[in-house]
Amino acid sequence: MNARATWLFAAVLAGAPWAFGEDSVTPERRALFGDLHIHTMFSFDAFLGSVRTTPDHAYRYARGEPIPHPSGETLRLSGAPLDFLAVTDHGEYLGVHAALIDPASATYGHPDTDLFVPSLSRQESNERIPNLLQAMNGSTAAADPVIATAWKKSVAAAERHNDPGAFTALIGYEYTPTPGGRHLHRNVIFRGSDVPELPFTWRDSGDPSDLWAWLDAKRAAGIEAMGIPHNTNQSDGLAFMETTWEGEPIDAEFAAARARNEP
Repeated sequence: MNARATWLFAAVLAGAPWAFGEDSVTPERRALFGDLHIHTMFSFDAFLGSVRTTPDHAYRYARGEPIPHPSGETLRLSGAPLDFLAVTDHGEYLGVHAALIDPASATYGHPDTDLFVPSLSRQESNERIPNLLQAMNGSTAAADPVIATAWKKSVAAAERHNDPGAFTALIGYEYTPTPGGRHLHRNVIFRGSDVPELPFTWRDSGDPSDLWAWLDAKRAAGIEAMGIPHNTNQSDGLAFMETTWEGEPIDAEFAAARARNEP
């Protein structure tokens, strides 16, 4: 039993009287405010949208600290700091596109790097994005070291900013299969500091039940995590199908796997 549970159990045994009011709010009953879906420059779409903030910037901003904006201005929360935050960049090609403009990266100097030059028109950028994606899709093994580096940076940022009792920096990423433009996205949030070397992404499988199997395997190895479906309203009903990916009727085992990994 952890310290928090021990304290609560002792209070009940002692016959602590019930009282209503602000002073009676215990840590277990206090409302906390945060965000479990944040993208930084490590996400392909955010990067193309001119986002240049890092996971470190995101956690600093959530804690009420000022961060720089590409316009030259400084951004800061107008209200109270958040209680928790999870940076959930897309696991697919995590950090790969940001690495294209990083002189310290092995991918620096890729022929399509100038796709990100501001002087390039939006039409020219849109025409060249498929070329870049094709190049990346054709060399997934080459991308893995870059992804692993970005993942380590994201994890390290959460570890630096996690302050138990004051601010919770959760480690996470987004699993983003989008068959036919229909969202089957999940935010994958890890319980603690134990995380896998690489995220499980649609490059591994676009079937969410395979994500659940991966989460089960990691849990058996001591790595606790859960999935949170995201943007199911954009799934065109696919997120609520009554059959498996293979078209078989869902059964108790399927339902249990989903409940276990997406409670």
